[in-house]
Amino acid sequence: MKEDVETGTEPRSNWMDIAGLAETVWFVMAAFFYVIATFIGHYIDDLGWPHIYEFILPAIFIGLVFAILSAQLRKRRLNRRAEAAKNLAQAQKALSTTEQRFKDVAESASDWIWEMDADLRFNFFSGRLKEIVGIDPDSLIGKGRKHSISSIESAELWENHQDDLDNRRPFRDFRYWIDVPGKGPQYVSISGKPIYDEQGNFAGYRGMGSNITKQYEQQCALKNSEQRFKDFAEVASDWFWESGPDHRITYISKRVEDKTGGTKESIIGKSRLEVAAQDLEDKKDEKWQQHQKDLEDCKEFRDFTYVYQDENGKKLYLETSGKPFFADDGTFLGYRGVGSDISKLVEHQKEIERSEQRFKDFAEVASDWFWETDADLRYTFLSAHAESLNGAAPERVYGKRREELVSPEDIAQNPEEWNQHLRHLENREPFKDFEYRYQRPDGLNTYIRVSGKPIYDEDGQFTGYRGIGTNVTKEHENREALRRAKEDAETANKTKSDFLASMSHELRTPLNAIIGYSDAMRSEVFGPLGNERYRDYPIHIYDSGTHLLELINDVLDVSKIEAGKLDLHDEVIPVEGIATSVLRLVRERAESGKIKLANELPNVLPRLRADPLRVKQMLLNLLSNAVKFTPEGGCVTLGCQINGNGEFVLSVTDTGIGMGPEEQKKALSQFGQVDSDLSRKFQGTGLGLPLTIGLIELHGGYFDIRSAPGKGTMTALCFPSDRVVI
Repeated sequence: MKEDVETGTEPRSNWMDIAGLAETVWFVMAAFFYVIATFIGHYIDDLGWPHIYEFILPAIFIGLVFAILSAQLRKRRLNRRAEAAKNLAQAQKALSTTEQRFKDVAESASDWIWEMDADLRFNFFSGRLKEIVGIDPDSLIGKGRKHSISSIESAELWENHQDDLDNRRPFRDFRYWIDVPGKGPQYVSISGKPIYDEQGNFAGYRGMGSNITKQYEQQCALKNSEQRFKDFAEVASDWFWESGPDHRITYISKRVEDKTGGTKESIIGKSRLEVAAQDLEDKKDEKWQQHQKDLEDCKEFRDFTYVYQDENGKKLYLETSGKPFFADDGTFLGYRGVGSDISKLVEHQKEIERSEQRFKDFAEVASDWFWETDADLRYTFLSAHAESLNGAAPERVYGKRREELVSPEDIAQNPEEWNQHLRHLENREPFKDFEYRYQRPDGLNTYIRVSGKPIYDEDGQFTGYRGIGTNVTKEHENREALRRAKEDAETANKTKSDFLASMSHELRTPLNAIIGYSDAMRSEVFGPLGNERYRDYPIHIYDSGTHLLELINDVLDVSKIEAGKLDLHDEVIPVEGIATSVLRLVRERAESGKIKLANELPNVLPRLRADPLRVKQMLLNLLSNAVKFTPEGGCVTLGCQINGNGEFVLSVTDTGIGMGPEEQKKALSQFGQVDSDLSRKFQGTGLGLPLTIGLIELHGGYFDIRSAPGKGTMTALCFPSDRVVI
């Protein structure tokens, strides 16, 4: 009995199924009937009683034959019973596998499964109903659908649905509202088909339901874009699939043909990797690598998305979820799951991404940048273009307020503007064209102009500011340059006025002398021209005329230099002779002012290739200025040397009043004159030093000056080494 239970056969109902007993009985019965037949035969033939050897051995032989036949028959009968039991077990296992497949699909589906009896009352719901909708399935068992409906879009829809049920017609996407405690109204979609028993009698309905509340809410939220995304909220019914241990599809429901345009036959036998569009999917992508690892590890997966291309080349985005299933002994058998077409959702997402990218592209190429702050007025966003415009890296700015990015010194320079700006922010007021200075990480100063407006959430709560910023550094520099140019123009205008006033005096003085002395001689004020008193008049007239010519020559020379029309006439000259000549010219003025003139030129000097007239003119200007600004008892020294760069340097050093930086700047400008008692004693045009600078630069050299108030001045003419002749 125990072996029969383990092999799945039915218990024996007679002794013939008992091993050993059946053979013994058949042996005894066959031998007994042979012996009886032998006795009867001998008796009929009147042969008397047979001898024992005449029936015993044949009887044993015949009994053994019957016993063997009985054993063979019993074995065949038991084998047939075992085969029938095995077939029954396999059928039961296949039925269990089918039921498990149905349960796995129901658990992994995004929908729930339902069933009605012939009276159209619910008798089954999959467990997903409570998870998806929030309704306990037991509360609906035994009730019709009408009891679960809280509202429907129109009475006509219900009438049409009821007509489908009454006429046992399949229906699809019947929608209605359900009130769920704690979750509110839920919008569901139901599809179903009638079922019949083996005799063809109507047995009820089976179908699927979907919670499309989120899709419905999205449809309402996107009503302004309904034409573009009209199919987005409509989620197609899923299809079911199954794969084997090698992950090749072994089964897929026919619904896949309606949704993808492909055929079941073109998918069955292939792995998901082979089904995906070969030209559109990178199989080495991290997404695929992770999916393949999940499959190898027999893990459940959800919402894996890939690209599929149908026979017409149409690209679809498919989403699939699956759950592994195993044999009773734990052997991995494959996966069961569902698939969905999410192409419309993906396209919608891509459109959003394109829109965001479009905004980013505009932001990157714009001459301005975009910014945003939170409710605490701290930066939360800067467009990428901001760093290239003002050097403000996002990580250096995020989390900080605008005034925290600016130095206190910059705020102190414009306190009123900053206070007004901060008041705008605190009062949540829009502002426009607020300018401030920002110091870049590299130390450069950048001038920024920002405008912004406050933003609020749906509840009217202030959430921060959004606005634009502009780098106005060039504009600020242009304004500063314009201001400086205006100041320079005003200074030049004042200098011109001062020059005209000075020139009018400088020209008028010698002219007055010339006219006065010549008029006195013409009028013979002191008698005939031979009078001794007229003897110095021609000298005074000559000196005044010479001075007047020098003034005019200085003005003309400066004008020629500025116009680039002054030409040099270079010669190889001995500097000592020119220096001696110039010292002789200024000696009389120096002696009248009780100023010592010192010639410290070396005994041996290389010769210089230069314009002798211009060299004399430059030295005369420097020595005249030195004498002019050196008080009585002072000293003016003329020196010369070859410096470390091989340059020929002529220097004039005095112990005069000296000059500060501002006075030096003024003295080196055209018509500029240092204001002092000594300068007023000896009038000039203010062109000496500018003319000297222009002449030395024409020679390819440069002018050097070093001075300090009360410590005297050193001026130098530095001729380039290529003008030194050895």
